[in-house]
Amino acid sequence: AENANQIEDLEKKLTEMSKASPDPDKTRELMGELAMAYEAEVEKVEDKSQQGEFLYKAAENYEVTSQFNKAVSLYQRIANDYAGHKRESDALFKQGFIYNNKLGDTLSARKAYETFITKFPQDELVKDAQWEIDHFGKSEDEILDELLRNQQGEAGETESKL
Repeated sequence: AENANQIEDLEKKLTEMSKASPDPDKTRELMGELAMAYEAEVEKVEDKSQQGEFLYKAAENYEVTSQFNKAVSLYQRIANDYAGHKRESDALFKQGFIYNNKLGDTLSARKAYETFITKFPQDELVKDAQWEIDHFGKSEDEILDELLRNQQGEAGETESKL
């Protein structure tokens, strides 16, 4: 119960701070504390669904505070230990996203995204995951050139149909 109160207090402080005058350093500090409190709470609750939810919230807070390795390991833990949890698909996607966009590890990103696509083929983020895979290692300029070529190609197809 002590930790649950700590979580409530931290969440309240965070909400109040965001309404008042947000201080980025203080916010990051609170979110880091909150992540640790959520993680500690996992050991104290019996319910698997609640455990998965606390892990997910901890991972999100670690992600926001740029503690990407901690976030990825918790997202991985959700995917491994909480299969079927409502957050499993998001955890797999976010894992791929962090590996690719924050840690520059395309090998791990590909594995996470492919697992996500295989396990959740109907998910609305499948197109985003596939786009990420298709653009691994490409610079922003290369991606922009490709988008422009595709747009010109589509415009040409439309004209030829008229």
